[in-house]
Amino acid sequence: MPTPAGGHVMAARHEQSVSVEQSVWTSPIPPAHALAEYQALIPDAPERFLRLAEQQSAHRRSMEAKVVTSNIWRDHMGQVFAFLLAAGAMGGGFWMMHEGRSAEGLTTFLSAVAGLAAVFVTARRRQARELAAKSGGDALARRR
Repeated sequence: MPTPAGGHVMAARHEQSVSVEQSVWTSPIPPAHALAEYQALIPDAPERFLRLAEQQSAHRRSMEAKVVTSNIWRDHMGQVFAFLLAAGAMGGGFWMMHEGRSAEGLTTFLSAVAGLAAVFVTARRRQARELAAKSGGDALARRR
């Protein structure tokens, strides 16, 4: 690099290296060595981590229980309303046949019965697929 007086200045070259270390854990409770380091800073840190993990686990189980209960209730109410709808359609078909509209009444009645049969068959097939997926396909072979 030239200077105003015509001389040259040598540039010094400096190298610097940086090292970064990162620890990651997937559990809510850190590994023992990390707990010891936390305890050095905050004496009750290990107990707090354990309490946090216990509370989170209890909350998760509570939420899962609520989901299961609501799914059962939803399925039950679906069955009740499907029964009422089918009974109404079949009753309407019978009433129409009684009133002299045999073709329309029979069509209404048979449509309701066909709808119930389709729902039943579809549900059974879906259950068989789910069972086969859970057990690795052996259950579907046993069921046939």
